Amino acid sequence: FDTLRLSRQANATPGPGLLPALTQEQAGIWRQHLHGAPVLLELPGERSRPARQSWRMGSVPFTLDTDTASRLRQLAQSNGTQMPAALLAAWSAFLCRLSGQQDLVIGVAGHGGMAPLRLRLDDASTGHSLLAQAAAALAMAERHPVCLAQLAETLQPPRSESFHALFQAVLAYGSRAMAEAQETPFDLALVLADASGDGRLAGRIDFALDLFDADGIAGWAQNFQQLLRSLLADPAL
Repeated sequence: FDTLRLSRQANATPGPGLLPALTQEQAGIWRQHLHGAPVLLELPGERSRPARQSWRMGSVPFTLDTDTASRLRQLAQSNGTQMPAALLAAWSAFLCRLSGQQDLVIGVAGHGGMAPLRLRLDDASTGHSLLAQAAAALAMAERHPVCLAQLAETLQPPRSESFHALFQAVLAYGSRAMAEAQETPFDLALVLADASGDGRLAGRIDFALDLFDADGIAGWAQNFQQLLRSLLADPAL
């Protein structure tokens, strides 16, 4: 048993309407993208990581107000990209602050499955540079869609009952992506969708109960919104 088996039913075995087997070119592209990436994202939880996770999940809801959501869309458009790239840039910056790690792999839901996208930050990173990096990673995933089980068979990452072999943090934007995210085990997920017609974004942070408590995650939800507003105030920083 390993965590990848939990996601195989919906994201693994090719068949009618699902992704074909990896080509040699695709395998090479993803191998290069993830080569040398860290195995584990070390987030500061309330409890030590158990040898085997139960994968029981909790959730803390929050809402991005109309002004913040509108400015986020404008930032994406002014940089020639879309909302998922802006959210991926902000989420990666937040995870970097939480973990102290500058090399991150985030599972991004979309295009019929989950894609492990790598972003690398440093002291010179700005909102604009992160947005460009996020947009490039998303474009690569769209050109070369892959299912996790096929990718794991190709890359042979370390397997564990304690964490997902390819990523531990997830981003999902939109109702379809939200459904895809629920089919894959993770430690922490940012989940957002457009609220009904008023311009707001309805969000939540899903989390592994073996590692985190709701009170701590509620604080992180507030901190993420503060970081997002700082990013929007001056993306050049």
